[in-house]
Amino acid sequence: MRKTSIVLFALALGVSGLITVSGISFPALAQTHSLKHTDSLKYYSVIALGSATVDSLGPFRVPLVILEPKDTSRYRLRLRFHHLGMLGILDDTITSPSTIAKQGQTIYRANHPLLQVHFPEMIYECSIDVFDKKSGRLVDSRLRPYSMKLQRYKNAQYSIEHRPTTGLGSEYLRRTFKPTLLPLTLTVNPGWRSKETVDSSGVYALQFIDPVDSTVLFMSLSVTPTDDREKFDSSSWESFKEQARVAFGAKDVRINSLSDFDVDDTASRNIVQKGYEFLTKDPLKDISYVATFRTPRAIILILAPCGNVVTAEKLAYYRAISRSLKLDSPK
Repeated sequence: MRKTSIVLFALALGVSGLITVSGISFPALAQTHSLKHTDSLKYYSVIALGSATVDSLGPFRVPLVILEPKDTSRYRLRLRFHHLGMLGILDDTITSPSTIAKQGQTIYRANHPLLQVHFPEMIYECSIDVFDKKSGRLVDSRLRPYSMKLQRYKNAQYSIEHRPTTGLGSEYLRRTFKPTLLPLTLTVNPGWRSKETVDSSGVYALQFIDPVDSTVLFMSLSVTPTDDREKFDSSSWESFKEQARVAFGAKDVRINSLSDFDVDDTASRNIVQKGYEFLTKDPLKDISYVATFRTPRAIILILAPCGNVVTAEKLAYYRAISRSLKLDSPK
């Protein structure tokens, strides 16, 4: 495996500055949108809408709502926080408050971070449901939009490292690997050391590197948020493939298309839509395998530097990794 700068992957995506968070302090309550006049309904009053940081999630926000219930003996509340996590596919359903204040105010907070964001300000929506305790019937449900100011998080970054579970051994060994921050698994060499990095805009990189020499990159996977949620059809897919080819076709890089493909796990195809793979060759004749996937809220990309020769066995190995993507709990 040739020496390869880890920066290669970030540059290919137009991403830079992915480093570990260090020495940055974030308040427990990140920001709230307090209402000028308490938003009062028959069942509850909305005191504030906002987000908070949780130590285990690094610097990233989890949305929250502060309510004042009107009649807890008769009604119970349920909060639903939408589009959470790295791919924006998780919905957290919260049936009991995280905190109850002396004044009877209750704080409902999501469990997963909100990573699909837009700077400096974005509209977020959560749902507040009211159930009659006696009958169990849903008596009220409202979607609550509010504006989140995110500028202060623009430079927040977070990294997690994983040690290899075996020696490098066979070059083409594959075992299931589960990232900490990404809600999917894939099969890779268990002898690779890996590092996950995510920044505050939701751009994610998973790098698989040599356990001894960190300048040797075996493979990278990235997730980049996108606003493109148009209907998935043959026309939009062809456009997506062309964009992928153009992204890697700069500076005389040659592109050799291989195939369209589906991930092996049938259930995951609801989110991880069709994949497209190709080979690139730069002016130095170094070859890389590239696979890119379209999802409703993000683009997933796999890149594997292959030196100046790609054997059939090596190509089959990386193609098998690409097809092994599997979501933890597809929606």
